[in-house]
Amino acid sequence: MIPLLGAVFLVAGFVAVIRALGLAETGRHVVAEARQSVSVVRNGALGDDQKEKALQQSAKKLFRSFFTLALGGAAALFAPLLVVWIADALGWISLNAVIDASLSPV
Repeated sequence: MIPLLGAVFLVAGFVAVIRALGLAETGRHVVAEARQSVSVVRNGALGDDQKEKALQQSAKKLFRSFFTLALGGAAALFAPLLVVWIADALGWISLNAVIDASLSPV
């Protein structure tokens, strides 16, 4: 029972960190920026220089967002795992049992 609670904590902690860091909103901004980039490419009224400038700005935003999502995702994964690891080190719970419960199909 305790390993199952630990597994629930891992999932809930992951979701909580994702929400706290606003990563879902960042993901929505990435989609919007990508759509904006496609509309710039398709816009026949813009000259090549204007398109290039707009696309370079979009690329910078998307590059920053990539690092935000990558680092935030790593934090969301490892923060709850660190708590369970500390609990394991203190003898309160078995990290292996929690991971087994997390990966169990049942």
